[in-house]
Amino acid sequence: MENKIILETERLFLREMNMDDYDALFRVLADPEIMQHYPYSFDEERE
Repeated sequence: MENKIILETERLFLREMNMDDYDALFRVLADPEIMQHYPYSFDEERE
């Protein structure tokens, strides 16, 4: 799947997210420690 590059520097590039990113993003959003200052963490029911 090809991603559209939005911003690129010497050390960083930002691209559009796609479904290949889902699992990694879900692990971050479902981690209560990472999300401690957010009103809730995500789980299977709240995707």
